[in-house]
Amino acid sequence: MALLDPSRLYSTLLNTGLHNKDNALHQVIHDLIGALVSLNKQTNTLASSSSSATTNISNVMQLMESSSAFDNFEEFQIPGPPGSPGPAGSTGAQGTPGVSGLDSSDSSSDDFQIPGPIGPAGPIVPYHIGKNETFFVPLYKQALFAMNIDNEGTIEVEGFLIEVDSRDIFTENQLIVKTRPELQLLTLGTTAKARFSQPVSGTSYITTNLSFDGTNWNLDDTSQAGGHFSLSINGSLTIATATAGANPRTLSVVLTTDNAGNITQFGGQLFSPATQSASSGANVLDDYEEGTWTPTDDSGASLSLTITSAIYTKIGRMVMASFDITYPVTASGATMLLGGLPFNIGSPLSAITIGYNGSATALIGGVFAGGAQFQFYKQPAAVPTNANLSGSRFIGVGLYNV
Repeated sequence: MALLDPSRLYSTLLNTGLHNKDNALHQVIHDLIGALVSLNKQTNTLASSSSSATTNISNVMQLMESSSAFDNFEEFQIPGPPGSPGPAGSTGAQGTPGVSGLDSSDSSSDDFQIPGPIGPAGPIVPYHIGKNETFFVPLYKQALFAMNIDNEGTIEVEGFLIEVDSRDIFTENQLIVKTRPELQLLTLGTTAKARFSQPVSGTSYITTNLSFDGTNWNLDDTSQAGGHFSLSINGSLTIATATAGANPRTLSVVLTTDNAGNITQFGGQLFSPATQSASSGANVLDDYEEGTWTPTDDSGASLSLTITSAIYTKIGRMVMASFDITYPVTASGATMLLGGLPFNIGSPLSAITIGYNGSATALIGGVFAGGAQFQFYKQPAAVPTNANLSGSRFIGVGLYNV
């Protein structure tokens, strides 16, 4: 008996790549090769001896039982070849004929037809929605997977509604081109819708909770207000609202602009931010503010002034501050000085006009002293003392730049 070449067997097993696919099976085959090689060597040794064939077979069996190479394998039996086929059985009796499902002898409606196979896809054709309304769907765009068209002519494409009202719609390069279209964006949880429409030639509308039926404006949800923005072909804009209530509704125009840049506001106010956004532009109105201020005695005499009113208005850099104050009775000889202006004074300095002087001191007006302070002046040019103004009322106004 020829000796087996173990290196060739192991190399062949390695080249199968079985160790990467089923390592357990690879290990079984590997161990089996080792056992067969060991058995082959010992069998050849026995075959070369002078013992009889019966003795050699017995020795081989004993060798297999005593060899540790077969310890990991279960005993098994190898089935023999299949036997020859048995005789054919007898043929069974023929069954009774069935009843035909296609009976042409009566006029009953229970007959049916089995459809044939589906033919190949045809060319792109118009999908007719209604009179003079055609919707083209390019097959290569796979446009129908997220589209639904109901029997009322409403097309839904992943949350968007396109309502067809005797107009044409086409999909072209994934854009919708439609004569006077109306696109609707459904808002979850409410009947209100956002729309883009062109119900009037030359004017496009963007609305929320509002629709136009050709004559009237109507709310989708009558419990909520509606918003309207329109852009005309000449560049003018209109912003309007509709209050909640029963339909139809009348739009209230809030603001309009024309193509020359003129803005018209219908009610409401213009607001500036609480913190000024300063600009060096000569034509920029970067602030507007109005309010009250509190005049104070800054002469050092700690006088308590009676304030009837003190208001201001700031437009850009210019501040107009008015006052109506009364000095307490005092004998203080300190030079008068008032403070508390709403903004610090810039340059150039400006003057104060005193419209009412309740004192016996002849005052010619006042001058801003810098910071947030100002002083009165008398003839000849000098600043009066607190005692000169004792118990007197003064009403005035001043303009200055910040």
